[in-house]
Amino acid sequence: MILFSLLLTWISYSSLEGFREAHYWLYRTAYPEYEKIKDMDQHSFFSFQRFLVLCLISSYVLLITKVYIAYLLIFIANALVFSFFHNGMMYLTRNELSKKLNPDNIIYPKGWFDQSTTSQAKLTFLMGPLSRTIQFFLGIIIYISVFIVYL
Repeated sequence: MILFSLLLTWISYSSLEGFREAHYWLYRTAYPEYEKIKDMDQHSFFSFQRFLVLCLISSYVLLITKVYIAYLLIFIANALVFSFFHNGMMYLTRNELSKKLNPDNIIYPKGWFDQSTTSQAKLTFLMGPLSRTIQFFLGIIIYISVFIVYL
């Protein structure tokens, strides 16, 4: 039950991050002085924030099991699950916002399963819809394995 709670917490965090970033990127590009700031890359800050939360959530497994490999496996599983919910929610939210703000210029028409062509993130090429889905299922398999073996 604890692992399930950790997974739900991580999924909630990932989804909220996607929702928040959808608003951030939308309003950042609408900023009147956007041309002056467009080369400022925020991804390293966002990644550091996610890393800290990932460590905290994964560390709980270490407190329960006292097994470092279980901690490492949950850390990896969470990293794999993140993109499915984060990017999915971000593309879905950006799509919904673009429909409301400018129905003639809808971005990310595939919603959850779309893919950015303009992102500055270094790993965007690894985060296509199929890749995100495969990573999600691998993460779930790891979660199940840790539950079976260590709890």
